[in-house]
Amino acid sequence: MALKLTEILGRDARSTERLLPRLTAVLALALYLTGLAPGLVAGDAGELQAAAVGLGVAHPTGYPLYLQLGRLFFALGGTWGLNFLSALAMALAAALAVRLAVRLTGSMVAAALAGILVIFGRMAWLEALSAEVYALSLALQLACLNLTLELRREGGAAGEAGRADGRLLALLGLVYGLSLAHHLSALFLLPALLFLVPWRELEPRAGALAAAALLLGLSTYIYLPLRALSSAAVNWGDPRTLGAFLEHLRGAEYGTALFGGTAAGYLDRL
Repeated sequence: MALKLTEILGRDARSTERLLPRLTAVLALALYLTGLAPGLVAGDAGELQAAAVGLGVAHPTGYPLYLQLGRLFFALGGTWGLNFLSALAMALAAALAVRLAVRLTGSMVAAALAGILVIFGRMAWLEALSAEVYALSLALQLACLNLTLELRREGGAAGEAGRADGRLLALLGLVYGLSLAHHLSALFLLPALLFLVPWRELEPRAGALAAAALLLGLSTYIYLPLRALSSAAVNWGDPRTLGAFLEHLRGAEYGTALFGGTAAGYLDRL
């Protein structure tokens, strides 16, 4: 039986929706590689490289997920590999931004613009070229938003047939836990995630599974006291005790702890 024109167009649209993020990632990575730092970098990037190489403890908030991934990439490509991790993460972020734009607008033009903004944005470009934590943070948070929209689609599709089984919510919990274990800016994403998750369309056990997955992701923080106890060469803040760990987590040694300011102080920064 011949396919109807609408079916053909629908299939083409779905194929494009899958293909565009992949092409975006390849293009972004190729562009970032043209300017990627070749090795050791000064400043925070150099400190992160040193901490990752020796599986140490970096400056607050510690970035345990990044340091463990960084050690893997160092094993694969030396200090260049650590810089490559940032390029790869930002390329993934660009692809996820494109996918998110497609899901929100249904427009390939909007999706392409989202990819362009991520790839060529000044700060994104700079963060993609050397060892830094922000590219991975952006990728993880965009992954959370994509999973949330997919969860809403799954919940809506379940409809009268029954509730969604919640495995996707568990995956969201895991990715969000890893995102928090990487950078605490993910806390600002929490209200949106709680609001957007279709709780009524999920099985009763879904929340418990998601909480367990969240804790699994957050367990990455155990790395910090363990590496401090091992007397790693880079051991910023020495978070081997509970008190030192909490101080490191909130950046107390900077004098103004993270999330420790007043409402007026935050407004002054806007």
